Amino acid sequence: MSAHDQLTNASPWVERFVSQIPKEGLVLDLACGGGRHAVFLAQLGYSVLGVDLNIDQLASLGHPTIKTKVLDLEREEWPLEGAQFAGIVVTNYLYRPHLDRLPQMLAPGGVLIYETFPKVMPSLESPQTRISF
Repeated sequence: MSAHDQLTNASPWVERFVSQIPKEGLVLDLACGGGRHAVFLAQLGYSVLGVDLNIDQLASLGHPTIKTKVLDLEREEWPLEGAQFAGIVVTNYLYRPHLDRLPQMLAPGGVLIYETFPKVMPSLESPQTRISF
């Protein structure tokens, strides 16, 4: 897989577990970047909220089942306090001070799919650590 494909295609980790997310409810694409996972989820019939500091690329698609919101996820005050989701997808992003909040944001039966890097990452091109909850 080329570096470009890694930025445009859904992560194999997300593809592997996406079917576990309940179809009812909203799925959060946290730190969505360009929106590759939001688009993938929407194509599978999920309603998606993509959040990041810059959501211009995703918002420009105008997809009817993808909503976007500009959020600073690294502020001391958690901007998603009280929100609940059927699923949360996070890839290539890790901000440890708020990591423990994610499972609390899952609705009953909800699924967290998280793919990130270890503390000491040998390569920026391919995450080596994958965690399944």
